[in-house]
Amino acid sequence: MNDILEHESRFISRVCIFALASFYIGCFTSVDEILLRPPSSWTNRECQTLIVSKISHNLAKSGVNIYVTATPYYPSVVAAINRMQAAEYHWDDSTTQVRMDALLKTGVGLYKDWESKGKLVNSRGNYYRTPDEIDSILFLVSLKNQTWPCSVPVRNVVVGVDRDGSIIYGMRPLTSMADWPCYIPEIDRINEHILLVNDRADTLQPKVVWGRRNNQLTMDEHLLVLFQFRRVNTRSFLSGCKEYRMILTGFDQTVELPFSVNKIE
Repeated sequence: MNDILEHESRFISRVCIFALASFYIGCFTSVDEILLRPPSSWTNRECQTLIVSKISHNLAKSGVNIYVTATPYYPSVVAAINRMQAAEYHWDDSTTQVRMDALLKTGVGLYKDWESKGKLVNSRGNYYRTPDEIDSILFLVSLKNQTWPCSVPVRNVVVGVDRDGSIIYGMRPLTSMADWPCYIPEIDRINEHILLVNDRADTLQPKVVWGRRNNQLTMDEHLLVLFQFRRVNTRSFLSGCKEYRMILTGFDQTVELPFSVNKIE
C-alpha cells in the first residue's frame, strides 16, 4: 500500500501544480456537468478541473512565507486520478479497478461495487449516500517555503584595476548571509501541528502523516495526511456540518484552509 500511496502522491502533486497554474487561463467544463458522465469519458482537462475544484490553498494570500495546498481524496478526486493514470499507463480494466478500490479505501474508507454500475459502498456494507457516512479522509498536503533559497541583495562595486588602468567591477552582496537569514521553520513534528476542526469545534489530529523528507522546510514537501473520524453514537465528525477547516500551526502565521462538506462527492 505504501508503494501505491507514494506513486499516487507524486502523480497528484504533479497534476495539482499544472492544474492550479492553468486553472485561470482556460475555460473548463463545470464540475456538475462532468460528474453527470462516467469517468471513462472524462478528458485530462476535465479530470484536472475536478481535482482543482476540491483543493483548498493560501496561494492568493499576500505576505505569507509558507504556501500550502491541501487536496482531499474525495471519491471524485480518486476517480479523476484513476482515470488519468489508466490513460497514461495503459492499465487494463482489472488493474484500474484494483487501484481505484485501494485508493478509495485509504482515501475515504469506501469501495466500489463494480457489479452494480460502480456504486460506492461504505465501511458497513451499505450503499454510500451522504458524507456523514465517511469514516476517514486522506489529504495530500503540499508545503512550499517562498523564502528559500535566500537571495541576498547585491550591488556592483569596484574589485580591481586592469593592466591598462581600466576599472574592474564585480557583484558583491550588500550584507553577509548571517545578516540576511531565510525563514526556515522546523517541520520534524509537523504531525502535531495539523488539525481538522468542524462547525461544532470538534478537533481531530491526524492518525498518520507520511512522506516528510526533511526536518526543516527548505525544498518543497508533499505529505500524505490521514484523518480518521470518531463516531459518537451515530454522529460522525461531518454530521450536520456545512464546513470544516484544516489548520496548520508552527509557522510564522497560522494557516487555515476551509473545505465545504457539500463538495464531498
